[in-house]
Amino acid sequence: MRPDARAQKRASIKQALNLSDRQERKMVELRQNFFTRSRPVVQDLMNMRRELALESVRKHPNRMKIDKLTRRIGQVHEQLAEMQSRHLHNVASVLDDKQLDRFMHMKDQRGDRHWKRS
Repeated sequence: MRPDARAQKRASIKQALNLSDRQERKMVELRQNFFTRSRPVVQDLMNMRRELALESVRKHPNRMKIDKLTRRIGQVHEQLAEMQSRHLHNVASVLDDKQLDRFMHMKDQRGDRHWKRS
């Protein structure tokens, strides 16, 4: 994302959630830390999916290799889900209840379905 687009998005989130300057700084820090930690995991998933696809379309696919890749992809998905859960928990600790409800609604609107709080 371009720096100007990033700043614009950050400003719209700050306004939509009515974040204080301190909350905004903490949210930026959390997001940067999450993406720094998750980027290699996502890249690993993409590489394994590509390898799985290439193996799957071979004339004589290696079933053991496919099974091993699918298990590994599942493990890495689990790792990423745990990272996302910790990140959301950290975000929730920065926001008040009203802000958190709005944040989850925004995620739902963006395409992350079923984020309603109970």
